[in-house]
Amino acid sequence: MRVWRPSGAAATVPLASEVWAYLAFPRETSPLPVSGTLPDGVLRDDYPLPPHPMCTFRPDKRVFLDTLARLPAVRQLWLRELYDRVRKERNAFLG
Repeated sequence: MRVWRPSGAAATVPLASEVWAYLAFPRETSPLPVSGTLPDGVLRDDYPLPPHPMCTFRPDKRVFLDTLARLPAVRQLWLRELYDRVRKERNAFLG
């Protein structure tokens, strides 16, 4: 990896990211921690949190069986037994 240098430049000096940010964007950075509220028009993407579901996820029984039926692995004994058990049970663990 080579460090880019403009033509005629002398030695390269490491620069802290805070210093670089201040030089590149002087109005957008502050050396002090931010406190208080956000200005009007600024939206946060981490609040409010999305609502939690009311119950646990239950896949549709018909979709589950159709998906299993399309898998070549359903010919294996253990998976075929699962398929048959879910298909026969009236109130299977699926919805």
